[in-house]
Amino acid sequence: MSVLITGEAHKRTNLPVTTNKKAAIIIKGKVTAQEDRMALPGVNISIKGTTVGTTTDADGNYSISVPSKENTLIFSFRGYGRASIFLAG
Repeated sequence: MSVLITGEAHKRTNLPVTTNKKAAIIIKGKVTAQEDRMALPGVNISIKGTTVGTTTDADGNYSISVPSKENTLIFSFRGYGRASIFLAG
């Protein structure tokens, strides 16, 4: 499985300026098959060690909110196994 992370991570802007909490980061990307570069709909993406996750849409695109760039995304798809990507800050 080939995972393409497109664009840059964007901080959420709906948090009050005075808060001490870190804003979540939105990671967006597209998952394609390495063999033919076709989009893979229905790939499960989760944040390692949590129950937070999402799936790719019909075009292989996804968007997931992570608490920081120091997380690992786990990609799984039936027939392809699993892939892990560490989001280095």
